[in-house]
Amino acid sequence: ILEAHQTHTEAVSKVTLALENLGIPYGMSVRHEIKSLKRYHLILTVGGDGTFLRSAHFVKNQLIMGINSSPHLSVGALCTVTINDFEKKLTQILAGRFHVRSVTRIQIRVNGKVLPVEAVNDILFTNNSPAATSRYYIHHKGQHEEHKSSGIWIASASGSTAVISALGGRKMKPTEKRFQRRERRDAE
Repeated sequence: ILEAHQTHTEAVSKVTLALENLGIPYGMSVRHEIKSLKRYHLILTVGGDGTFLRSAHFVKNQLIMGINSSPHLSVGALCTVTINDFEKKLTQILAGRFHVRSVTRIQIRVNGKVLPVEAVNDILFTNNSPAATSRYYIHHKGQHEEHKSSGIWIASASGSTAVISALGGRKMKPTEKRFQRRERRDAE
């Protein structure tokens, strides 16, 4: 844990130094303290997928770049840049040489009410009690099915490399606009 913390702290220092050297004004926040990111044009997350996903909850139409602060310890599937190539990528962005990859989000509606956060990767619906059966209905294109299980996972293309894949789903290209669902089983 100490090594991971030191690696992360060094990565944050490298990012702030690069921003300062390039004369780019910035603000910083710890992921659990984020309230709003509306005033920023580019959001940089330093960490792993969890940091990226937490920040993405506050991003609507801005650009977001995930910087994997510890590529030797973290998969960082959503972090397209490592700390080792961050400064080079930032210089390319400033020069207008970059590619934006749009990702599909999942809008969440529970009992007709749209929730304020759209999921980038996946959603898990379960009973409040992990030991209890989840009962739910799936409505799609005029078809209605009742289901009973330990819950249901729903994943976008960006989330297809995680739990859905382990449950037998297929890995999708990040640009696909479809989603997958899999029931969560008690043994999983």
